Amino acid sequence: MRILYFLVFIISVSTILGSDMMLDFEDDDESMIDSRRIVSAINNGVQYLKSQQKQNGQWQYEIPGHTLGATAMCVLSFLDAGVSKEDSSLIRGVQALRQYRAGENIRDTYPVAVQTMALIRYGDPTDQTLLEQNVQWFLKQQVNDGSNGQGGWQYNSGFRHYSTFETCYVGLALHEAEQNGITVPHEVWEQIRRFWERTQNIDGSWGYRPLSQGSGDAHSCTTNAGIISLILATGIYDSGRFRVEGDHVQCGQWDPHHIFVRIDHALTALDKSLVRQLKIGPAWWNVNNMNSDIIHGMHWVHYNLFAVEKVGRLLGQRHIGRYDWYREGTISLLRQLREHRTHWADRSGETILATACAVSFLAQGRRPIVVSKIKNSPSYGGNQHPYDIDHLLRFSGSRWNFPLGWQYLELDKIPTEELIQSPILYFSGNRTPLTENDTETKMIAAKLRTYLDQGGFIIAEALQDDKNFDTGFHELMQQVFPESGYELVLLEPSHPIWSMETPIEPNQRRPIKGITTACRTNVVYIPAIEEKPSLSCLWEIARWNGRNDLYSSNVRRQIETGLEIGHNILTYALDSERKYRDQVTELKSLRKNTEVRGHRGCIFLGLLAHGETNPAPHALPNLLHWVESNLGLPVTDNVDSVDVTDSILSEYPILFMFGRQAFQFSPEQREMLRQHLERGGFLFVNSICSSKSFTESLANEMYQIFPNSPLQPIPSDDPLFSDIFGGFKIDLLELWQSEQSPNRAAITNLRNEKPELYGIRLGYDNRWAVVFSPNDIACSLETAGFSGCRGYTPDSAMQLAVNFLLYSLAAH
Repeated sequence: MRILYFLVFIISVSTILGSDMMLDFEDDDESMIDSRRIVSAINNGVQYLKSQQKQNGQWQYEIPGHTLGATAMCVLSFLDAGVSKEDSSLIRGVQALRQYRAGENIRDTYPVAVQTMALIRYGDPTDQTLLEQNVQWFLKQQVNDGSNGQGGWQYNSGFRHYSTFETCYVGLALHEAEQNGITVPHEVWEQIRRFWERTQNIDGSWGYRPLSQGSGDAHSCTTNAGIISLILATGIYDSGRFRVEGDHVQCGQWDPHHIFVRIDHALTALDKSLVRQLKIGPAWWNVNNMNSDIIHGMHWVHYNLFAVEKVGRLLGQRHIGRYDWYREGTISLLRQLREHRTHWADRSGETILATACAVSFLAQGRRPIVVSKIKNSPSYGGNQHPYDIDHLLRFSGSRWNFPLGWQYLELDKIPTEELIQSPILYFSGNRTPLTENDTETKMIAAKLRTYLDQGGFIIAEALQDDKNFDTGFHELMQQVFPESGYELVLLEPSHPIWSMETPIEPNQRRPIKGITTACRTNVVYIPAIEEKPSLSCLWEIARWNGRNDLYSSNVRRQIETGLEIGHNILTYALDSERKYRDQVTELKSLRKNTEVRGHRGCIFLGLLAHGETNPAPHALPNLLHWVESNLGLPVTDNVDSVDVTDSILSEYPILFMFGRQAFQFSPEQREMLRQHLERGGFLFVNSICSSKSFTESLANEMYQIFPNSPLQPIPSDDPLFSDIFGGFKIDLLELWQSEQSPNRAAITNLRNEKPELYGIRLGYDNRWAVVFSPNDIACSLETAGFSGCRGYTPDSAMQLAVNFLLYSLAAH
């Protein structure tokens, strides 16, 4: 999976880069958000915390009695930063956490909550009993006295101080416990939600202490806490957006009192506070008390960052108010790090919690964004299922044992280069995705085409009650792919999506359409089905830890199937089962040189046009990048499409031809191609996706052009397969082979075979002027090894292409 591999690489780099990496940089923002500096900063923070750990595994906080909370926060930051669970400092920290028992040697609510979160994240089954005891202790401590603090938690079990801060952390701990198989009674979550509804101030904010009206002076830290808590409680206990009665599921019901109205109100209050804070200093969260002075506010700045990250991630918001929260927070933290070099400190001078929170913010904010959910414009429809992608990614993340992130994007506002950073775009709605402005729609279509050509993937689903989305999405895709052969068509029963990881029974399937380029379907569209809940609806109503038992068996079966279909689509889109991550042909990152080079003195290629739009636009540029990076030969990036009848055909001695559809040359084209090849030209032809129709057309055309020199097998001992021209000695090549059995997931296996190439010899030197591979190489060159390719693996594809290129250069 591209994004997951990237994150693993980043975490690995953080263990390689020394903590002494210089953090000096220019004052411009771009230099400060460089990935290497962020990784180095995370590593610096981890090393500092290790240096401050006591012999008994604990970390000491400046306030007596807060050792457990400080230790738990440090353990959490280690886990967020990807520190190995075999790390001795982490092990000692976890052992220190286990010495505390709620209600016995610790009575404070907050540290027990963080202890619970840290041990759950550590994931040792032997801690389950301790965790269950903590949950039971929390349930006994929940306020139930009929006061304004009803449903919340006190600072500790003997202190009548109902705190929004403590209530937030208990909610976080209970939510983690739910994900770990510990059931929290339904009424507890209902009381939590009502607590936050009751204590919200008129302006949408929250203060620290519940009062008779609201919760008093607004703090951005506790406002963040309120947003987090409402999201978590509502995600488990919610009935405002759907109704399930017996076997009937009704989704997309708008409730004017739904919790998202409150959350939007809170975000507005938070945005106003940020504007106010900007007048005080450049870092917008440097004050977390909206009505207090800067010194008081900055004391808790890093705790506020810890909360900001969770708000942004849970809501899928790249921006809070008008600010990119991760970008601005990272800039602020790296500026602070210049002063202390190895750690962070709050204004009071406290460093342990400040550094732990900073490390968690920097690490968690880099969680891979797998899906960008296109934010609906007013003309496009409301957010009918706000939890759909979140629930689907939670399901898939549990399967892959890897946390997955998502975000909202406004398609018309995001630059194309940023759009490409997200591997999947998700459209869902019951109104047309077309804008009212034709020019704007064309710009969006062009942006989507670039995104797809760069390897992106689109999932779209129409909701019930309106045909406009269906009509509009088809029209949008026609603008994205104006060429013939790229229409939305129903996926065949044999398509990998139906069996990518979990086989979907035929009677549980639904019509799904797709657009395929090269060998890969990169647009998946799910039409609405009358009187049947949409997939996004089923993802929305899914619950965990036995909560689906509240539904009928029929509804539970629909939810399970809906999640499995969604998971299969994600697996296919991200290719998470790919086993070729260590292959040498890492194509798209080989060369970042943007220099425009002409043909003179460089290797250049032409792509022979034959009536079909190039289905693998990056295959040849990737080949050229590899040749330059590994062989040191100068190349030119641009690969021109050349028609057989072009007057400039003779300027392209080496031609490639990719196709997957039947084709036919005209008599004039056949004659021009014959002359070009007999005069010294070379042509490599590849059947995309090992297409039979293209292969048959090519064989017929070559017979028409060279009736006395038919395609013949190239023997395995031919110089083309040797390394005498500077390429590879090829004995065996790897081919992907997809196997599928009833009631089993599709399995992609490898088989090693002798190379299968066919050619036509021409000229006095009896050279191979035409070389044809019926097994696909373009898909692997295009996608760097998508397992859905029907042909050679990346290394084998690259070896064949390089050998042909070097053979042609030598002969030419």
